[in-house]
Amino acid sequence: MLLDSRLMQIWENLAFNKLLRAFPVAVSPTRLMLGLMALGSIALIGWLMDRGTRSVVVKLNPQPSAKEAAVYASDLEQTILEYGQRTKSIIEKARATKPGVKPAAEIRLGVFTTLWRFGSTQFNEAAMALLTPNRSNLLDRFSAILTHIAFCFVGLFWAFRDHTLYSIAFFLLSGLILSFFGGAICRSAALDYGRGEKPGLLEVMAFSAQKFGSLISAPFIVIAIMLGSGLFVVALGALANIPWGIGPILLGLGLGLALLFGLFTVLMLIGTMAGANLMFPVIAYESSDGYDAVSRSLRYVFSHPFWILFYDLAAVIYGILCYLIVRLFAFLVLLTTYGLLRLGLSTASGAEQLDRLWSCPSFFFLIGPDGSPQGGSEKVAYVLIRLTLLFVVGLVVAFVISFVCSANTIIYSLLRRHIDRVSTVKVH
Repeated sequence: MLLDSRLMQIWENLAFNKLLRAFPVAVSPTRLMLGLMALGSIALIGWLMDRGTRSVVVKLNPQPSAKEAAVYASDLEQTILEYGQRTKSIIEKARATKPGVKPAAEIRLGVFTTLWRFGSTQFNEAAMALLTPNRSNLLDRFSAILTHIAFCFVGLFWAFRDHTLYSIAFFLLSGLILSFFGGAICRSAALDYGRGEKPGLLEVMAFSAQKFGSLISAPFIVIAIMLGSGLFVVALGALANIPWGIGPILLGLGLGLALLFGLFTVLMLIGTMAGANLMFPVIAYESSDGYDAVSRSLRYVFSHPFWILFYDLAAVIYGILCYLIVRLFAFLVLLTTYGLLRLGLSTASGAEQLDRLWSCPSFFFLIGPDGSPQGGSEKVAYVLIRLTLLFVVGLVVAFVISFVCSANTIIYSLLRRHIDRVSTVKVH
């Protein structure tokens, strides 16, 4: 009996069972709608910016090397195996040059479009490395996943290096959007998880609008502190350039202080990376300002780092599982709908028309490859079908946004209960 009570106490202290509520909290229609609105706003901004600046030039090689041709042939065979022989005619028609039209030597894309395609490709490749059955061991799969994640950061580095002004403007606007809708989702999750309330969409958006200054100031406070520390070290380096032998003496005298500022900068960077996910939940739970969000998150990170690590790892593993379930559900809905439509279009011409408008979805490619509509009516139908499929995929992405915010809110409430002995039902 004593052993059972101790086991129950350990389970209660770990509070992993509380973290399991992140999924039902995340799938709330209100929070999914907020996530979809955030995604739609970012996509709209990216589309508008790409309309005015198509600065990414993609060179087309009309005569690829033997190695490139082999890789392309392998990809083509994989596509045909994935979607069936009916896709071959669509691909060949899309590759065919129109009569009287000279093949283009290059195409121009927007930065957002390029990043979206590249990022989604790397994400799908990481998912395939995790789920595709092969003979590789777990370590090789984990290495492949990390490689694709690293490629995403390489893409971000490319964007800021080659398209600096565009990237600064786009990611600044995206950060403001995510701050607003992320704060609203965290507030809604806090009221749901803490008090069992079901706040409305307008209520949590009004809270986020009221606390918008705090939501955006929290990360900027940390950045300002790190920049201040870094500028001191830079200033010391500039003083070392003073001639007549004064500069080296100043450098030697100030090196110890510079090391302290460097240590402080590194600690702030580590604390920010580990505790950034707690800043919005602090504001959502405490209804406080950006300074309180920064101080609480850093205090939790440095006072109980292993609890932070445990909860974050548990949330990541649980989140991956939930994402796969949601993606599988969306895939089954699309596949069932496609199969029933194909059954209704039982004639050969009807099936061919459906192939031109919508290719059979797969788990790793929910939308399917591009179609080849013919005539005005098919083009209108193709656009409508494509928008509907994008909405379904958007719901999956919205779930990811909602889950991240909801899980972080629950993690903060558990840390607050464990460290500060404050009940999870106390929401200011």
